[in-house]
Amino acid sequence: MANIWGKRGLRCPRRDALALRQPENIFNCHLASFIRFQAASASPPHPPVKGSLKTMPKPQDAYTTLIQALRIFPNVGAKTAQRMAHTLLQQNRDGAAELLAALERALQQVANCRQCNTFCEGDECPICADEKRDPTRLMIVHMPADVAAMEAARCHDGLYFVLMGSVNPTQNMDLSHIALEKLIERLANSPVQEIIIATSFTAEGDATAYILTELLKEQPYKISRLARGMPLGSELEYVDAGTLAQAVYERQLLQEKKDTPC
Repeated sequence: MANIWGKRGLRCPRRDALALRQPENIFNCHLASFIRFQAASASPPHPPVKGSLKTMPKPQDAYTTLIQALRIFPNVGAKTAQRMAHTLLQQNRDGAAELLAALERALQQVANCRQCNTFCEGDECPICADEKRDPTRLMIVHMPADVAAMEAARCHDGLYFVLMGSVNPTQNMDLSHIALEKLIERLANSPVQEIIIATSFTAEGDATAYILTELLKEQPYKISRLARGMPLGSELEYVDAGTLAQAVYERQLLQEKKDTPC
């Protein structure tokens, strides 16, 4: 039978079947099928029909929209926002309604004081409107919370100016993140004689203090900054090296050297 197939030039079905089972032939078959598939996929697709459902964005449900809205808070990611949304909707809907009402009221009524730039209801905050405050001393702070901390300490009877931010080049927070233009307007034609820079002792606070010092160094103001040093009631062995070194550098003079009698 093999000779008959060979003599007549015909192909033996059994031999062809065995040949197709060889690895190289199987690979060639798959390669040919893949090329045909690629050629078919390369054909231009049909243009989408105008108004088709495939081209319309899928609307988000209310729960997903709430999660996305909660992510506007600093350091709040997707998981934290999801937990916050779950708490508001599942465990405290009354609190969520109260939060919504308070937020709407604050957006309508709270603005910035025209003098110190802090939050207030009206044109001027109570501190700036207090005539008993010393108008010759101005303390510059980062945020309204810093004003509250100073007022709680009762160590400053002058006025304030709130920058509403800080400078941090590593996070692309440049001069536009602090209210320098409002500060210049505040100082123009004012009785301020001393400026106290009360920025935080962080990289951002130090950068902000440096910028303020360079901005005001040509102006006729006495400029000072809060001292760094030992916390009240602390012991030397428990204070970190940076704080201890700064306390030594900024030590206060208690008495001048006296000449000893001969």
